[in-house]
Amino acid sequence: VPQVLTLPQLVLPHLHCPPSVSSLAYQLNILVNVKNIPRLVIGGDFNAKSPLWSQRCVTDMRGKELEDFLASKSLVVLNDPNKGTYGISGNTSPDITAVSASLLSFVERPF
Repeated sequence: VPQVLTLPQLVLPHLHCPPSVSSLAYQLNILVNVKNIPRLVIGGDFNAKSPLWSQRCVTDMRGKELEDFLASKSLVVLNDPNKGTYGISGNTSPDITAVSASLLSFVERPF
């Protein structure tokens, strides 16, 4: 179940979708129900693959779902696609972190 922190005019959901769950639809639908969010920061471990956040992979079904969701909400991916999200030593970062375009001026990139 997604965790959502809501501050005035800012929503910070963090999601985890384990590999055993076949689709991201449930988690993403919860976010779709949150309407008129002027500032949104979303991050999490989606177990999803896409060149948008890792050039070393090919888009899978979850990646496509997530790409479509991000595009529908006009969210900008912050991850550096050249770095990927899985480190050699086993350290990982969220599959993806994305923000509303209105927050880009507050973000230092690359993420």
